[in-house]
Amino acid sequence: VIFTLKEDSLGRIWAGSYQNNLSLVDKGVVRQIAGNPFKMTNGGTYYNGFMYLVGEGNGGLLQYDMKGKVRQLQTGTTGFYTWLSRDRKYFYFTTTSTLGLWQTNTRQLEKGRPEWNKINAGKGMLFNNLLTITEDTTGRIWCGHPKTGIGIYYPQTDKATSWLIAKNETAFGAISSLTDHTTCTFRIPNG
Repeated sequence: VIFTLKEDSLGRIWAGSYQNNLSLVDKGVVRQIAGNPFKMTNGGTYYNGFMYLVGEGNGGLLQYDMKGKVRQLQTGTTGFYTWLSRDRKYFYFTTTSTLGLWQTNTRQLEKGRPEWNKINAGKGMLFNNLLTITEDTTGRIWCGHPKTGIGIYYPQTDKATSWLIAKNETAFGAISSLTDHTTCTFRIPNG
């Protein structure tokens, strides 16, 4: 079962599964990356010569070079999605084992030494296990979970606002999201 499909700058597709398989699809030829010990979750982002994927459990955030050599950048937490800001200055990691959304700058990320700004309950992000992320045209970061609700992170103030289903602050959560040139759209489960 394929959990993640991401394209790199060479037009290759990185296909990761939950059965510890990671393959590159290049011009119709599939090559498995040997020895991958990680169960892959959904997220991934290509940035400046590296593919960033998420490994389940202690896999954490993984940085692959273009030959498939991996380096663990974050262990002890996992997540499902990553996001690169429109200005390409910030990288976001939606975590599961701790509350919140994690942010680092892309310079630190490339060097393999991310220092995380943890956007958690103390900053107003009241979610565990974020399942979607997107950025709107004004630079706000939208997140959500289908059974929990939605939240917005405001990078300019380093604060977030959350609307929770359990507190009747919203009638819906979000399982996926998309931003085009004018609108941020959420897919609501069963809606």
